[in-house]
Amino acid sequence: MKYYEYALSHVKEESEIIIMHQNQDKILRESLYTYLHNLQDSSYLVNHVSEEEFSIMKEQINQKGYLSERNRPFDFSYHREYYLLFKYQKSKKTYVNDYNSFKTTGTYLLEENHLTYYEALIPFPNQGIFYTIEPDFKIYTTESFQDILNHYQKTDTFFLETEELKRVKKNKFNK
Repeated sequence: MKYYEYALSHVKEESEIIIMHQNQDKILRESLYTYLHNLQDSSYLVNHVSEEEFSIMKEQINQKGYLSERNRPFDFSYHREYYLLFKYQKSKKTYVNDYNSFKTTGTYLLEENHLTYYEALIPFPNQGIFYTIEPDFKIYTTESFQDILNHYQKTDTFFLETEELKRVKKNKFNK
């Protein structure tokens, strides 16, 4: 089994995600992680929405063919600013954001299948450049920040190494 196949065999069961790309909105029955893996050379923004909000969004697409956020003035019946993941085009780094935290520093970066917490790094919604970039894909999911961390912690080909974990390892080996 190849590394890529092994990694994808450990992803969460298929779920639904909503994709906004160019002038088209779609509901896909696919794992978020598999879909993101296939967007390696594209920029994307992933937002968390509740199950109820996701149902509203699906209804909008099924009835009108698009999400109401494409209308002006905006008619939001869901939160579109629970920013979860962001990747610049052709970057190897994906920023992971805790949308419930309003910290000004400290964020996770997923880079080459390695999830690391950087205490001094500014979360991407607080970076000015974030608001100047229009991602190729905007994705909505019911996956939470904790689901994202759990996925990469449980997937054997990925691991999480925070400053706290480094301290625990150091203390464990110094005994």
